[in-house]
Amino acid sequence: MEDPLDQSVWPAYPPGTLGVVDSYRVDPGWLEGAERRLSFLVVDDSRAFPVERHVWGVLNYNLHASVLGYEETGGARLLGPRYALLRSSFWDQESFSGQGVLLVAGAADPLGITPSILSWWKPSWPRLLAVAGPLWAAELRSRCHAQILGRENLEVVDSPPDLPERMARAGRVLCTSSVTCYEALALRKPLGVFQVADNQLPIGEAVQAQGLGTNLGPWGTWGPEELEGWLRSDLPPPPAVVNPRGALAAAAELVKVL
Repeated sequence: MEDPLDQSVWPAYPPGTLGVVDSYRVDPGWLEGAERRLSFLVVDDSRAFPVERHVWGVLNYNLHASVLGYEETGGARLLGPRYALLRSSFWDQESFSGQGVLLVAGAADPLGITPSILSWWKPSWPRLLAVAGPLWAAELRSRCHAQILGRENLEVVDSPPDLPERMARAGRVLCTSSVTCYEALALRKPLGVFQVADNQLPIGEAVQAQGLGTNLGPWGTWGPEELEGWLRSDLPPPPAVVNPRGALAAAAELVKVL
């Protein structure tokens, strides 16, 4: 299979073509070479380097994007959660006043967070629906299903195609500081977040600082006591800061700028 970042395999693009790149593999040298062939919009995350100096435009929909110091270099700057790139199934999803907790620990959950939380869950706690992601190892999936046998307030569902509706009907959401937390915020769900990667840390801090939910912190720094404290806390629905149709807002802005 061809590497999409290998410029030698690109066809000839007509003048005015806009490319979009969303990859942790790119570096300044790659971007400078790519920009000589067509204009690029980079979907950025944490500004590991001043990416805006090497491309025409930047899109960073994180809550803290505006404080990362992006310079004005004449191109597009689409910053903040009004441009959140959520799946189209969330664009028109109605939110409901729900019950229970929805747990999403990631597409792969390599750290085994879900089985740990299942082992902590008490019979007196609210009903928990844990989502087994599409990249879960078979052993992890089997272990979690075995853990819930005979435990009435626990359920594990495998890669549900109706995840937006399930999230919309949950009472609160517990998830990584990833796009999942933006989905929950778009539905205005009481939120608890934790981190499994360095780039998730400032998102969790922003969730807490902006009063949008509870930041439990990096995985391994909290346990059942902190989790129970979050479950017992009074969390009102967060304000509507995330635009569920942010992808359309970004496209409209790009058309206008171009």
